[in-house]
Formats: sequence, C-alpha cells, structure tokens
Amino acid sequence: MKRLAASALFIFICLTANALSAEELISPTKFTQLYSSKIKALKPGIAISKKADLELTISDDDGKEHHIFLDNAYLNYKNDPENLSQVIEKYVLAGLSNLAGFDEVGESFSSIIPVIKHAGYVSEITQSLKQSGQDIAKFSLYHEALNKELIVLYAMDTEHNIRYLSESEVHDFKLAPGQLRQLAIDNLAAILPQLQTHGDQGLYMLIADGNYEASLLLADAIWTKENFAVDGDLVVAIPSRDVLLIAGSKSLAHLAKIAETAAKIHADAPYSITTQLFIRRDDQWQLFDPPAQVQDQQ
Repeated sequence: MKRLAASALFIFICLTANALSAEELISPTKFTQLYSSKIKALKPGIAISKKADLELTISDDDGKEHHIFLDNAYLNYKNDPENLSQVIEKYVLAGLSNLAGFDEVGESFSSIIPVIKHAGYVSEITQSLKQSGQDIAKFSLYHEALNKELIVLYAMDTEHNIRYLSESEVHDFKLAPGQLRQLAIDNLAAILPQLQTHGDQGLYMLIADGNYEASLLLADAIWTKENFAVDGDLVVAIPSRDVLLIAGSKSLAHLAKIAETAAKIHADAPYSITTQLFIRRDDQWQLFDPPAQVQDQQ
C-alpha cells in the first residue's frame, strides 16, 4: 500500500474496511496449505510438518529446522486480501532465509537493528514453542527493558527476513554495555529513508519505511519540541510496529484521537505492540495515563 497524506492516512486506518467480506477470505487452513505448497515449489527437497493451522515446522536435507508461526502473515493477508500471492511469497522467502544460516544470508554487525515489542512478547513466544515441543534453550531471545510495558529486541535485518538474536549470540559478540543499543540505532538510521512527519497543530504521525516506526522511540535526537510542536510534553502511541502517533500531554482532544486510533489499529494489526500511551520525560519514555476526560471519550 502506498503512503498517503497524514489526514487521509488517519481516516484510512481508522475507518476503512477490507473490500472483501469475511466470507470471501480464505480460511487459516487454506492459507497454511498455500504457504506449504509455495515453499515446496521453491525448494522441493524441504520437509514440512503441520502442527496446527498457521503453525508449521520446516527442515531441509541437512536437518536444519525452523518453527514457523503464520499468524502475522495471515493478518497481513486479511488487511490486503487482493495481494494474497505477494503475502505468501514474502513469508515463504523469510522462512527459507531462516534455514539458510548466518553466512548465507549476509548477516553481519551492520545488519543488527532494534525492534520494540510489548513486555510479554518473549514469554508468549516461549510458551508457544513449548507447547509445540520445541527446545526452548535454542530460542532464548536476548532483550532489554525499555519500561514496564516495552522491551527492545535485536534482529538481523536481511533481504528477505528479520531474525531475532538469541542470548548466546549477543554474549558471543562481547560488546561493551550499551554498545549493542547504539550500534543498532546507528544501523537503523543508515537503512531508513528520510523520515516524514505528517500532521500539524499538535497532532502528528511519523513515517519511516513501514517496518520500524516504533523503533524510532530509541532515536533520542529526534524527540524535541522543535521537531514536534505540541502542547505540553511529547506523548506517543505505538499500536503496531509501523505506526507512531504523537500528541501533547496538555491537548485533551489530540490525546483522545491518538488513543482511539491506537486502539483500532492494535485490534487488527499483524505486528501489534500496545494501546498504552507513553510520555517523554527526563529523556525517557514513561507510561502515560491520560486524564479521565480523555478516557471517557474512548
């Protein structure tokens, strides 16, 4: 989907529905079958085991194995049903890239980027893998707390895939404290296009590449009143990884707008994060509970 002007984008995200009705969408079972067929067509020697709808294990002749959850892929399809084949291909290539190995997919320190997730993400992934009979020790994801609601993971961003780093991998890097965070932020700045700020009069949306908008919370240099003229302190909403909304802590109308928009986006977004708002104080992002008047409007 091409980027829209800010006013149109707000309306589009909040109010539009898919052109196809729920009855016309293919089922999770059918989606899983299409994914399996596509991956077999691209790599005939691969073995695929279906654990459940939207849940597969794939392995190649060398015994390399990867557990795949297709929930986000299916949500992407539901949000853009006319591009089913493109969605399938994108996630198939990502799955094959995971099997390729570190050296074959061009991973390096320059590929490391920061990814913001909600605080319960790691435990949710761990529980899902445990229920599927996976070796949890192999999937111990390295993460750092940003606040009580958010964590920072680190991932290798390659042509077809984003792969999160494990605790053992980060340990082997032998980086000084804080060095990984700064390295990842610098890498993110290098790969993102020029940032676009849409909106005015204290209500904004920050746009980057459609993948790492939420990660921009870590780019301290951009969070100034010179960049965002708001009434009060900076308040943000990151309902999903690709949406970053900004308002001022003293503007009740704008706070109500970003809170309402965040709730609607979070409900259907493939890569949802949180409906919680955050305020910028002392160069940190702290949890922000809007005034009662704002909550009453939601």
